[in-house]
Amino acid sequence: MTDGKRTFNAHLGPEAHAKPYQCLLEDSSWFDIPKTRELVHLLVEQYGGTKQTLKKWRKTPPFSVTWFDRRAKPPTQRRSVEITFDKLVEHIMERRGIDHQSLDLTAPEHAQDNWMDSDVTWWGHYLPINEVPETFTTIVELPLGPDFPVVPGIEREGFVTSSPQLHLQRALLAARSRVLREAPLFVPQVIDRDRGQHVQMIIGGTPPLAGLIEFLSLYVTILDITLMQAYYAGFYASSKTKLKFDKDVMGPATGRRVIDKIRWVRALSGQPLNAQTELTTFNRMKAVRNHFTHFDPPCLAVSIDDVAEWLSNTPVLAWLLIKIRRCLGVPISGPLVQLAMAPRVLPVARDPQHERRPQPTDAGYLSSTWRGAHPHAGRDPLRVPERLLSDLDELSRRAARVFGRDCTTGELIEALLTHQLAEMKQRDDQYLSRELWPHVRKAKNS
Repeated sequence: MTDGKRTFNAHLGPEAHAKPYQCLLEDSSWFDIPKTRELVHLLVEQYGGTKQTLKKWRKTPPFSVTWFDRRAKPPTQRRSVEITFDKLVEHIMERRGIDHQSLDLTAPEHAQDNWMDSDVTWWGHYLPINEVPETFTTIVELPLGPDFPVVPGIEREGFVTSSPQLHLQRALLAARSRVLREAPLFVPQVIDRDRGQHVQMIIGGTPPLAGLIEFLSLYVTILDITLMQAYYAGFYASSKTKLKFDKDVMGPATGRRVIDKIRWVRALSGQPLNAQTELTTFNRMKAVRNHFTHFDPPCLAVSIDDVAEWLSNTPVLAWLLIKIRRCLGVPISGPLVQLAMAPRVLPVARDPQHERRPQPTDAGYLSSTWRGAHPHAGRDPLRVPERLLSDLDELSRRAARVFGRDCTTGELIEALLTHQLAEMKQRDDQYLSRELWPHVRKAKNS
């Protein structure tokens, strides 16, 4: 003990006090070999265009991949080094990613036409010519086509980018590394100068929330932007992307839940996603992200077991994104390979000599959440229930035929409310009780 209040020495072995306690470690010996083979199978076909079963690829003698360097002017045909399928699996396992340059390959995201990752990033500088109004603004063209109405530009220090996809993928890798690097802060320690040992803090200090918030936010953001890019690619660039956009099926881009946006993948591509396992994990992570964003309830408990689980879910997100890209005809990127190969993270007990039981549900992160129904939950009275949206869409189409122009859902709702409210004002209380109340009661129960 030190000062009898704030710190204590939790470890019996003196060797544990030589340096701060690292409570989270990557399991570098762990690999999901079947998943790695599946990933290599997708990459080989992405580069070379030749499709055959994984079993046949493994039996294929050393091969090289012929690919087109689309960044060269003019585009040039190139050839990779010779390698076997299993050697490529070993290459990716050893590096937890793909070192495309050592294989004489282009980056995976450049192996095919790629509207999702197509990125031009320009760093702005303020020049004397900028003093003249309306001059020297640098704009970048988005891969969503010339009809996309947003044109980002910059005319002073800063940056502009045509697609943040690759930047966000790299940012998630960096955020994950940051959480691991700051792991000792989850169990903060101070030096007992009398003993020359690290001792654990009991109360006070600042938890390392910034890194966790960054990681969880990016985890959800990457899926969100992927689905939004798909929506706009189908709407503005269907001839380029080969995606089919049906506005009656797709609905509006805003005000949608993630589960609604996930349905866009099949609607645009005609391909089933088949990612229920990955979506289940994503929804759990999204719930954690929401808590770290809004802090409802306004408290927090986080154990090293919780953090290890969240970081270990990184490959699950990568595979969800890979499956979406496969449906949309978009190649896998290099950072996405790194995310898919991220090793699982293990919590390290402060004293490994003591046996630890599984974390109970009344401790750790779950203890700081609404584990049952939210006691203050309710429905936004202005939100249109899902069951009415299809009826409104049908009425909107009918109105468009009658009026000779498109009628938005908002315009339709406003017109219906105006008409009905004017009529209701003329009715007596008995009519409201007899005719209106049953519908109100039905809406409350639903």
